Amino acid sequence: MSHFFRSEISSEIMQEMNEAFIKPYLRSIPLRREQQFLETFSLFQYHLNDVAFNLNSEAKTFGNNSEKEYFDFTDAEKNQFQSIQEEEKDLMLSVRWHLKPEQSKKKMSPILEIYSGLYEYFSDYCKLVANYLSSLDNPFYFTAEYTTKWKNYTMSMQIIGSILKEFSSAVNEGYNLRFKEHSGLPDFSIWRMMTKIWHEEVFSMLEKKMLASFELSFESYLSQFSTKIQGHIDEEIIPKELIQASDFEITTSISEFWQSVVDMGFNERTITSLTFTDMSEIKPISSFWFAAKELVERCCKSVTEAPQIRPSLKFEQIVEYTDLIESIIPFKTFPELQEVLLEAQFNIIANFIAEKKNESIESISKLITGEDVKSMLEFVHSEEIECKYPALLQHIKHFQSNAENFEEVKLHRETQKSKYLLQSTVKNCRVQMLLVNYNNQMDLSSLEESKI
Repeated sequence: MSHFFRSEISSEIMQEMNEAFIKPYLRSIPLRREQQFLETFSLFQYHLNDVAFNLNSEAKTFGNNSEKEYFDFTDAEKNQFQSIQEEEKDLMLSVRWHLKPEQSKKKMSPILEIYSGLYEYFSDYCKLVANYLSSLDNPFYFTAEYTTKWKNYTMSMQIIGSILKEFSSAVNEGYNLRFKEHSGLPDFSIWRMMTKIWHEEVFSMLEKKMLASFELSFESYLSQFSTKIQGHIDEEIIPKELIQASDFEITTSISEFWQSVVDMGFNERTITSLTFTDMSEIKPISSFWFAAKELVERCCKSVTEAPQIRPSLKFEQIVEYTDLIESIIPFKTFPELQEVLLEAQFNIIANFIAEKKNESIESISKLITGEDVKSMLEFVHSEEIECKYPALLQHIKHFQSNAENFEEVKLHRETQKSKYLLQSTVKNCRVQMLLVNYNNQMDLSSLEESKI
């Protein structure tokens, strides 16, 4: 890549970019105002927060005296960049929207050559990562390593974005001059280019393996840390040496993997809706969403329908599942999981009451939800119930508290969504979504639709 930049800076730039991949580090955090903080759950989502408010290293408004200044283009070089030949106009559009460059034997304009070199450089790195990850057989190690590689890549894209900030600026300026009739948002950026390449070369290639590994690791986690009802622990999933490690390490690993999947479904336009979006409708999150929901339903069913387990222990097991699951997937982003667990709690209590009390399901429901307090107290304090299910009153109150929390979460999500729709200026047209999403394939015909 030495011929892409002036000789006096090319070696330094390459060295800095290689270092960014080999030894990634967290960059300094920009100053934020209170309204510039969004609720996020991963390093990449935190990055999107900064991009949304133009606080990222590639933004024109970003300024930090502690940041190293790498290089700048001369006016002559900028003019040369902007002198795109007529036959290269389609190539320039491809560069601007992070498309894979077409192979050409002809000498290209400098900006196109640099982009082609960078695309090949990032692609080669991602292919190496994908090959390494695909060689890992153990599902838990695979998910842990994927998360680590993605976090490191996120740090690398921020560093490299800072290194190549002027290149990004030159691309945007040249595009805006030559293609005024086309959409100019979002800006070209190194971080988006690198994210799209990661999605294409790593995530898409490993998506099936990621889904299967997540299901196995998540189920093994629930079995491993269940203390009420001892389940079978498959030591081939969570290795023996880790089973004896702290639960925090394992919980954090699976939780961060979940968020790494969520990362692929959000961008700087949609990150503000993270905590109230229906993720079952967002690709590529949806397949993982359904897998998690089905797993939780299956676990709940295995407990509620087990005839040999007494009702009080069933209820305690579901409560334990609730705590374990929320430590992996926040209910505020996936309330449907909390709803499944609440339904299981309700059914356990309702089935027990139905066996002891000849009442309609409506009456039993009122007793459990607190609408008929008198009947509830009479029932739980009867001699038979105090003998057979002494914790029933405590469990009913626990269910009621969880149900109230669930309704509050739903209300908060609806309030946030309504506020977002009122304030949002984002046009969710097909082309706009193609421009900002990492998993959509933009083509030149679609770009024609973006003309103003």
